Order: sequence, then C-alpha cells, then structure tokens
Amino acid sequence: MKVYFPGSFNPPTYGHLEVLRKACDIFPEIVVVCSENPNKIGVIKASRRIWLWQSYQLPTNCRVLTFSEAQQEQNSAPNAGKILIRGIRSDADLQQDQQVVKLNHEEFGFDFFFSIWTPPELSEVSSGRCRELAQKGDLNRVLCRLVSPLVERYLLDVHWYGPSLAGFRDDWE
Repeated sequence: MKVYFPGSFNPPTYGHLEVLRKACDIFPEIVVVCSENPNKIGVIKASRRIWLWQSYQLPTNCRVLTFSEAQQEQNSAPNAGKILIRGIRSDADLQQDQQVVKLNHEEFGFDFFFSIWTPPELSEVSSGRCRELAQKGDLNRVLCRLVSPLVERYLLDVHWYGPSLAGFRDDWE
C-alpha cells in the first residue's frame, strides 16, 4: 500500500511539515507529491518546491516527488492500494476536502483517505498567507514563524527582486 501526501506546497510551510510528521509516525513511508494546478497563478515550479521542502528536517521515511515522478511510480505498480493524506486546519478545510477526495478518487483511483488535523497554533498557516506576507514585505516578521528560514528568504527575495534578480531564473510556472 502506497501513502501519498499531495499538495501544491506553494511554498511548503510548518503546517505541511506537521501533517507530514504525524503521517510518518503512522505509516511506514510517505510520498509527498508537489502537484500541478493550472488554475493557480504564480506557482513556484515543482522542482523548486522540492528544493524548498529539503530546507526542513524531514522524517527519514518520506520522499518528495513532482507530480509526474509520482505518476510514473504509480504506473509501475498500478494495482497497489493507495492512501491519500490530507491536512485539515478547520471545518472549512473539511468541507472543501470533500471535493478534493472525490476528484482524487475519480481521477487517480484513491480509495482510502486519511485526514490529519493540525494543532491550533498552526490553524492559520497557509501557503497563500505566506506569499501575501512576502508581497507586503513581512514587516512584523510573521513569516519566520510559518516557514523555514530558506523558504522565508526565497519568498522575500523573489517578491522583492523578482525571480531573475533574486538568482532564480525561470522559477515561476
């Protein structure tokens, strides 16, 4: 049985990390999948999101892959059972996740879903909030409590200087 924790992780946050750690305590191996969502604007390339994930102390029983890498892996073992991990911050997430669960069942053949609630102190952490704080300059230094130091620096540099001036050419999809 394969266990997947998919998401855009744009960028990965301490909230994502907490869900991953809890999942790794339960399952023997977790595959984090940096998904592609054509409806999202300003998405960091999947290869860069994998690099950003590496800035955290990841559990030893997890791997981080792009969506296409995970699909190739699934195609090599098409009959293996699949479990989808979902992080839940609030009742609103739980409502929205019904659509996500349905899509993943219909499109990708997931039959098992495992929801993990984040602790209250991480309930306000979201990738969108992190990007918003970076765009505003994060003058109150909130971002450092939501993401790793490397992710914080990356977001601030890219939003203030642009991907190419910050040394990250062709970083946005």
